Amino acid sequence: MGRLRYHCLAGALLLCALAAKAEEAPADDDDDGPRVITDLTGASWARTWHQLLCSLVLYAILIVLVKIKERLIPRKKPSKAHPETFAVDEAYKHFIAVWVGDDDTGDLPQKELLQDFLACGQLIGSLVCVACWVVKAYRMEVPYCVHVLDCICCFLFFAHTVFVILRKGATATVLSAHVLVDCLTIPWLCLQKTPSIRGSSWLSPGYLRVYFVMSGTSTLAGSSNLEWLPEIAVKGAQTAVEFLGLIVLLAGTMWTLELLGETSFDDVYFAADMGDISFYQMVYFTFITMSTVGYGDYSPVTVLGRAFVFVLILVGVTFFSYATVQLVELQGLQASGKGRYRLSSARARRNGHVIVAGSAAQCGQRFAIEAFLRNLVADHESAPEVVILARTPCSEEVQSMLREPWARHVFYFIGSLLNSDDLERVCATKSKMTFVLCNINSSKPDDDDDANILRAATFTRQCPRAPLRLVVLRVNKLKVASNLGLPRSWCFALNSLKTSLAATNSLCPGVSTLVLNLVLRNVARPPHIRATDVPPWLARYMASTCYAMRGLMLDPSFAGKTFREAALECAKVGVLLLAVQSQETGQIVLNPSRMKLSKDCVAFGIDDGDDDYLEIADPRCADGPEVWVEALRECRRRTAAKRIHRVEQHTPAKQANAVFQQDTSPESREVTRQASSLLPVIGNLSSLMEADKNEGRKQRAAIEGRRELERPSSPPQQPSGLASLEKQAKQFKATSSIGGHVIEAEHSYLTPLEVVEAGGHIVVALQGDFLWAQLSSLCSALRSRTKTPILAIGDVEAPSNMFDGDGRAVQTSDLFFVRGNLQSVSFLEDAGLPRAESFVALGVLAADNTDEMMIDLPHDLLAAIVESQLGRWGRSKDLPLVYDFFSSKNLDQLPRRVKVEDAPDVGVRANLRYVAGEVLPRNEVLGSYAIAYSTPGALEVVDSLIQPFATDQKACLLDILLRPEHVGKPYAEVAALAIERGAVPLGTVRAPHEEDPDREGPVSCSVLMGPLDTVPIGPGDRLVVLASLGWARANGDVGAPPRFPGDHEPSVSISMQTQAKLAGKLLGAARRAKAKLASAAPPKSPPKVVDLRVTAEHSPTVDPWPADRRPSMEESPAPLSDSDPVRLSSK
Repeated sequence: MGRLRYHCLAGALLLCALAAKAEEAPADDDDDGPRVITDLTGASWARTWHQLLCSLVLYAILIVLVKIKERLIPRKKPSKAHPETFAVDEAYKHFIAVWVGDDDTGDLPQKELLQDFLACGQLIGSLVCVACWVVKAYRMEVPYCVHVLDCICCFLFFAHTVFVILRKGATATVLSAHVLVDCLTIPWLCLQKTPSIRGSSWLSPGYLRVYFVMSGTSTLAGSSNLEWLPEIAVKGAQTAVEFLGLIVLLAGTMWTLELLGETSFDDVYFAADMGDISFYQMVYFTFITMSTVGYGDYSPVTVLGRAFVFVLILVGVTFFSYATVQLVELQGLQASGKGRYRLSSARARRNGHVIVAGSAAQCGQRFAIEAFLRNLVADHESAPEVVILARTPCSEEVQSMLREPWARHVFYFIGSLLNSDDLERVCATKSKMTFVLCNINSSKPDDDDDANILRAATFTRQCPRAPLRLVVLRVNKLKVASNLGLPRSWCFALNSLKTSLAATNSLCPGVSTLVLNLVLRNVARPPHIRATDVPPWLARYMASTCYAMRGLMLDPSFAGKTFREAALECAKVGVLLLAVQSQETGQIVLNPSRMKLSKDCVAFGIDDGDDDYLEIADPRCADGPEVWVEALRECRRRTAAKRIHRVEQHTPAKQANAVFQQDTSPESREVTRQASSLLPVIGNLSSLMEADKNEGRKQRAAIEGRRELERPSSPPQQPSGLASLEKQAKQFKATSSIGGHVIEAEHSYLTPLEVVEAGGHIVVALQGDFLWAQLSSLCSALRSRTKTPILAIGDVEAPSNMFDGDGRAVQTSDLFFVRGNLQSVSFLEDAGLPRAESFVALGVLAADNTDEMMIDLPHDLLAAIVESQLGRWGRSKDLPLVYDFFSSKNLDQLPRRVKVEDAPDVGVRANLRYVAGEVLPRNEVLGSYAIAYSTPGALEVVDSLIQPFATDQKACLLDILLRPEHVGKPYAEVAALAIERGAVPLGTVRAPHEEDPDREGPVSCSVLMGPLDTVPIGPGDRLVVLASLGWARANGDVGAPPRFPGDHEPSVSISMQTQAKLAGKLLGAARRAKAKLASAAPPKSPPKVVDLRVTAEHSPTVDPWPADRRPSMEESPAPLSDSDPVRLSSK
């Protein structure tokens, strides 16, 4: 490529030299000086004006045609709903991919021959045209050879313009200066020897082609073809060429103006002492004098005139000095961020602007805000301008980020949301949305959250009509924000989203990546990587990131149909219907398969970005998203009075305790204490109504062809009768005095050792202190889906209000804590990690201003230790791992679990660990909140997807292991079956298999798919569906139940209010039985005890307690008599 350009350049210069030498006129021996030509044959102002007017009209026509094409004839994107559009489009796409490339996606052509040839032709042809123009300027005619060269060059120019239009698009190309120069030069270079054309002349604006020489040289200097030269030499050569080109451009214009002479608008001169003068001449003289240039061609001769020259010079010097200072100060204000924002650009007038504030904006760390900004401005057409508002000056890291091309519409201003003057400077009342973001690297999260809440509350009071989104770190701060008057739908907790994604990953490995890709920007292939170098699994994954969430208003014809019927019709056009807005409560409901839709119903779906959704949307949606957004907000305003607000997550024991504590009398408190001790016994009633959980796991293991880990099908067998009741009462009473807390949790294991010996538990590593709130949030998310034991480990001191002295949790069932060194392999083995169901590592609170590259060091060390032992433990690929990372740029620091040869680096979100769902980068999780601007309501959908039971949803995400008979079938066929059965299929999670050609891929790969995708199902693929917990069991022909089939069944479990009533009845029965025993004579034989557990067999003669540990009657509840009328049944 480089040599081709150099040879072409040398040849062009040689041709120019030969042409100039051939056109030299023979010298006249009688001439004593230079030849002067006075006859301008074929050149006049009339011809020049005609050339300029026709060129401008041609350029205007091109602009009008492009605008008409955009408005009236938009190019129909081929879709899977209309296969007939693929035939022609596939050939066109193949040509573009091979020979042209695409600037929008950053794709370079696979074959660069055409690109290099046209680029060289543009550069060399422009040089030849400028040289030929110089020849014509001296000859004042157009020689035949020069005309032929001009025509050949014009053909190359036209071909290059078509190439640029195909690559950049018609609109971006036509509105550029390149096409304007083409319109001014190409027509008159081709028609310069056509006398019948009025504008035909040897004098044309051909010298303007030097603009392409300058731009081509700049492009060549920035390419990789000159890497063998020193940078200083390349920059020097580029500057020299640009300087010479500027001289040619200005000299050619001045020569043309002076050659043509005066125009028809001749000036009127008056005779004076200083010469022939006019008002125009005096304007020229005044400007030259005030600027202190002083050519000397005019000078005053009168005394007053010369005296006034002093005034002119003083005024000029003063004015230019003052103006220069003002401009420098204004530039300094703008550069420092203290200026004023104006909605002056076309993008701001079209899409508006968004304000980003909060502790994330003023922390000065690039990685804390970059992912959010990239997602906010990802869509070039609908992206807004972004205003960052912070109290601190812009740091060097942020300045370097703002200089990058993608951030050219991001501006930094110094100010605060608490200051009304600053809000006026950034036009806050006109903003489309304001984001108050938390600092993911904060060492004082509580203080930062309080400050952000204050900023948000003050902003809403000063700009009540401006929409806002608040993102805090901790869940408990949401209540503080609500108390300050912020709507609950505007506030979100990052740690809640992160821990819920971690819980989802530990239950359904890889699904968190699928959910995040719904709301994050597309993963595009970098320009330097060819499409043929991308492995098939990575190409499918990158293509799946094009699917995104879309809001729309359904067509009125859907009114009266059920959600399932509507989903089937939407699937036919490639739209996956996900959720709808309830007209009764205004809340977003996931997959209400039996709900009947109403008119003007707002729905949320998933598609690949084409326009096929208009076939099932209300016709008004074609005008823009404002229609459905206004309908969404109107429904919320209408149902605000009766809307059911989401309540904070509470454990079942807390809710039961709240029922007990309604009466505050001393007697009622004693009853509460005794009833609390009976809650574990009553909690066992839930297990009586559930099916065997191991059956689904055995089916899944059989399909996977692996050995299922041994796990207890039910809690360890407890002694029956009075001994069981006494043992549980003693267990919970013994710890009730620790910290003044009553153990409210229902534990199936007595010690962490029992959990480790049983296996199949979830291990959570705490990489530091201050993570207990995140642990509670993680366990709450896990407990909504499974009763699998959780063992937390870490080298920290457990708080007494969460754990007792034996490591048992006070409020969360089957949660235990063991302290130890996380970098010790023996401790990890003692924690049962080789037999664990999954492993989750929560991150630390980093210190302020920590280097981004070192901020995830604790996780790197822990991952290296754990994964170095996976082979020895026999868990190389079947142990789900989840790491809580700060920055996605540090993913390469993790060791590779699988060997992938020649895998291209296409970005952090294509990293193997991220694709497998093994890493949750906080910066990417924060970036997901940017979708609130483009798709209002999408955050609520995501929140419901990962926290379904906390948001009162009936459907949740399940991963179904597809049966072998589905292997090889198109995905569309399996998706249609799932939709017909009442589920919403989101995609697949593919794991490497021996029969899979992509077995060198990651441990698992989550791929979003549309309902019309024809990708065949592979061995071991798991189908991710949105359905009720019982859907997998009811549809066993589709696949095996998920690994965690959902031990928590909200529809059949006993509510806490019912448990409280049962506890009261049991307590009353116990008191009556005790009174009867006290009034009767002492029995000669042990009394017969009624076993409260229906599933356990009664063995009254077996005493499970050793003699030295037998509980006294004061420690155990009173026995129940046979005559007690209390009977418990599964109803």
